[in-house]
Amino acid sequence: MPVLESSASKTQCPLEQGLTRLRAHQYTDAIPLLQAALCREPGRFAAVRGLATAHLLDGQPKKARTVMDKFTAEHPMAAEGWRLAAQLEWKLNDRHRSIEILRAGLKRLPHARTLHRQLATFLAADGKFQEAAEHEESNTGEVSVDTKFSSDCERDWLDQIAADPVLLGAILASLNAPASPLTAESRRMLEGIEAKLSRLLEAQPHHADRQLLLARLQAKLEAIPAAMLSLQRALRANPHLVDAHRLKAELHGRIGETDQAIEILRDLLKRGLSWPDIHYEIATLEQQRGRCADARTHLYSAVILNPRFEQARQLLERIAA
Repeated sequence: MPVLESSASKTQCPLEQGLTRLRAHQYTDAIPLLQAALCREPGRFAAVRGLATAHLLDGQPKKARTVMDKFTAEHPMAAEGWRLAAQLEWKLNDRHRSIEILRAGLKRLPHARTLHRQLATFLAADGKFQEAAEHEESNTGEVSVDTKFSSDCERDWLDQIAADPVLLGAILASLNAPASPLTAESRRMLEGIEAKLSRLLEAQPHHADRQLLLARLQAKLEAIPAAMLSLQRALRANPHLVDAHRLKAELHGRIGETDQAIEILRDLLKRGLSWPDIHYEIATLEQQRGRCADARTHLYSAVILNPRFEQARQLLERIAA
């Protein structure tokens, strides 16, 4: 017996029906409805955004790209189209294409705040702090031609980074080399993000993963006491957050408290977390306090667990020499 449609669904237009299916995670069903909506109104941005999202979540990224490429070609003065196309590429891990799309949009719309802010955000996440700052400074009082779509883009771009763990993680990864000093510009940028993330976490202090990100950020800024407090909050929220324990050990090592650092890492081993990285971290600390035999033991364990662990092999060779 066929299922009778409700009177509400009968009165819905294809766009509303498609977005309803999309919100219900019925991506395959949403696609033809959103395509029909676009046939009716070819420039309707809500339909474009919905269709691209449905294709992406349905496992069809090439079709999502085609939707956005077509929209930006046909509506080059719609800043939100360029922004959504760039966000799509960022989700697909093509950072270069994402940034190039925003540059192309800014050639058409040099005063679009939406695009300047999004480009500043992506450049910062890619470690290009100076250029990111230039685009933030390029924001003018001129409003984008598609203001009806831009209300959700008016937040400060640093707020966007602070609220997005993926973007913040990308920034920290780009600054991962501990020996590389921060430039004045990157330090100013990170201090701004740190302040905003701290305020954000005042309202949600039990968010362990974000507290850990904040601690990493503070550690990069050499704010060790603040980082320790953030780690304390992270571990209070999730005592099993292994990376928080490892960062805490790293910070103890940085300030010369080697015994405390090793104790934390050995405790992780006792819990059954016999990871090659943890063995390597203990070995480097043991080497610092002159206990080469203990260091070699942990390096052997690291290499046995991961035969391709080149750092451990190289350190083992230096100690054995």
